[in-house]
Amino acid sequence: MRIRTKLTLVLLTLSILALSAAGLFTALSVEHYLRARIVSELKTESGQVDFYLRHWLSPDAGSYEILRSYARTGEYRLTLVARNGSVIFDSDVREGDLGRVENHAGRPEIAEALRGRIGTSTRHSATIDQDLLYVARPVIPLMDTAGKYGSAAAIRLSIPLTQVDSA
Repeated sequence: MRIRTKLTLVLLTLSILALSAAGLFTALSVEHYLRARIVSELKTESGQVDFYLRHWLSPDAGSYEILRSYARTGEYRLTLVARNGSVIFDSDVREGDLGRVENHAGRPEIAEALRGRIGTSTRHSATIDQDLLYVARPVIPLMDTAGKYGSAAAIRLSIPLTQVDSA
């Protein structure tokens, strides 16, 4: 084989490798950007949930279903957790089944929120058997209402990873 042919093949191979590396880097960068954007949107939405709980949701008998509808409208799962880690609301669990939901104090994102910081986590949910992206925020200051959700110390939003990956 002539030197010119060999040189052409080497340059062609290097070009293909460089383009492949650039494509991989771009794909990873876009994925990282989209995840960060989704986390940011969930943080913002959790602030809106906090406002809604404090100012709009009345503690009447139908509030559990109203809050479930609110979460469905936002296309996320909403969980309210008390300071001791007990779940006081979960939009994917019927109100009568809350007693069977395990304590959430040890969940990484909840533990962060109970320490006063926003926490994020990606893991499998034992409650609904799905892989989820979680964002939890502390309720600061604690709500001063004696209503059904007045003991909430953390607000957690989550979405299925399939929804994140399709973005």
